[in-house]
Amino acid sequence: MKILSIRFFFHKLLNWEYWPQALVYAPVIPVYLYYACKARSLFFGVAANPSMENGGYLMESKFTIYKQLPQALVPKTIYIEPVQNFVTVKQELQTAAITFPFFCKPDIGGKGRGVVKIENENQLLYYHQKAGIPYLIQEAIPYKNEIGVFYCRIPGQPKGCITGIAGKEPMEVKGDGIHNLQQLITAVPRYYFQREYLFKKFAYQLQDILPAGKSMLLCEVGNHARGSCFTDLTHYNTEALEKLVDGISKAYNTFYFGRYDIKFNSWEDLYAGKNFMLVELNGCGSEPTHIYDPQKKILQAWKIILQHWRLMYTIAAHHHKKGTPYLTTRQARLLQRQDKEIVSKALLMQL
Repeated sequence: MKILSIRFFFHKLLNWEYWPQALVYAPVIPVYLYYACKARSLFFGVAANPSMENGGYLMESKFTIYKQLPQALVPKTIYIEPVQNFVTVKQELQTAAITFPFFCKPDIGGKGRGVVKIENENQLLYYHQKAGIPYLIQEAIPYKNEIGVFYCRIPGQPKGCITGIAGKEPMEVKGDGIHNLQQLITAVPRYYFQREYLFKKFAYQLQDILPAGKSMLLCEVGNHARGSCFTDLTHYNTEALEKLVDGISKAYNTFYFGRYDIKFNSWEDLYAGKNFMLVELNGCGSEPTHIYDPQKKILQAWKIILQHWRLMYTIAAHHHKKGTPYLTTRQARLLQRQDKEIVSKALLMQL
């Protein structure tokens, strides 16, 4: 195990996608500060999306966002308070016609924290008992593919554009009939870095030997922080896809900058505007996640980040001139404190 630790230490060192976020962004922060000086606000980005709570920077309610999206494109979702009686929760499930399996996730949060696939009533009860914050119960989307689509629209322009598409490949191992599950997990650097979570999740299966050729999904959550591999699929962008995303964004009402997480059946269906659903919509606090493609150099990632900061500043400055306020430092610090509390509670909700 010690040899593995040394090997993967150097793997992490040489692959920037595993670096702490602060380290990745540090060299380009002076550019962000330049825009902040022009705006006279460190938190100018919130003005990019005037109708979204805090512009999508922090502490925005997912349920509120879902209600503003075209309802035919979002999975059936119900809002649950942790103080609700469990019998009431089951009644709401029945009324909404949501059946097992489904997903539970905090109403406020990010990076996949607290997102759990619920297979049965006992798991739901356990999740509900651990929940210290409001959460959502959401039907499982039947489509197999997931992408993150970053969208931007300059105010006054007739249409927006897609600036990046990230493909999401969740953690999955394939058996060889020889190695057990623990060995299969520790053989892959990406999964090794998630071993604490995975060893806990599969505590009673770690010694099982997976038959040759059989695949096993380790995590259903398509998030980089939860071990998914992100790839740059921007070359799949088409005029039809931009028109589709542009129409959804305009229907939302003043959404100009952020990322859609979309599950879909096939590219052909998506281009045709059918057989897809919106997993989430993220505002100014979201990243252009296609930068995390393992093939990308750090210089390429910085270029993409700077491109999006320029767009965010341009959009936000336009709205600010029209009366949309920036966030004050005092307001931002309060949101950051609240977010920190949410994060600690959300982590406890992971089964």
